[in-house]
Amino acid sequence: MERKQITSKEFFNGLSIVFYALIIGLVFFALVSFYLQQNNFGKTEMNIFKYIVPIFIYGAFRGGSILFKKQVNNAIPKTDLLEKLILYRSALIVKYALLEGAAFFAIVAYLLTGEVLHLALAGISILAFLFSIPSIAKTENDLELNQDERQKINNPETVLSV
Repeated sequence: MERKQITSKEFFNGLSIVFYALIIGLVFFALVSFYLQQNNFGKTEMNIFKYIVPIFIYGAFRGGSILFKKQVNNAIPKTDLLEKLILYRSALIVKYALLEGAAFFAIVAYLLTGEVLHLALAGISILAFLFSIPSIAKTENDLELNQDERQKINNPETVLSV
């Protein structure tokens, strides 16, 4: 099976596109929800959300962190740099999906109830999401790359597969 050739720059640009697309979607949905609530979209008494939303967000934070670390630990011993990076990208996407899902859930709870606490919890999730922005430095540290691998990913023109 022939692998596509990809440069370090293309790989990290792809990661950034995924990250920014997800965060923009979240922020847009939060803003639309806020606008709708300000225009009396309809509030319902659903006290169960006061308990479910924080638990869901905590579970997403913990679960995302645990799954991310587990997948990264599986990638570290690999000898092929591109294989490591692909596993790392998968780990990030899982982490992002859990954080995004929790934020969406909190925003929907806000939309249904008008409870500002839910919107605040969504904001905390979005902030956590922003702190996990992909970068070369984080990749180097997370994957514990050796000096040769670090040089390869720091050179934007390095082809990562042959």
